[in-house]
Amino acid sequence: MKYIKSAKYDKALVKENLMDPNSMKILDELMQDVPLKSGMRVLDLGCGNGLTSI
Repeated sequence: MKYIKSAKYDKALVKENLMDPNSMKILDELMQDVPLKSGMRVLDLGCGNGLTSI
């Protein structure tokens, strides 16, 4: 699988805030068919620092 969306993130930011080595890839897979557009809001109800919501 190609992780197109998560590959665009700033690698230093991801490394600094990463809580689980697979969270970005899991999110990329889950969001493949979700039509997020610029300006839309995302509600993060999880624990941690919100890296996967960025």
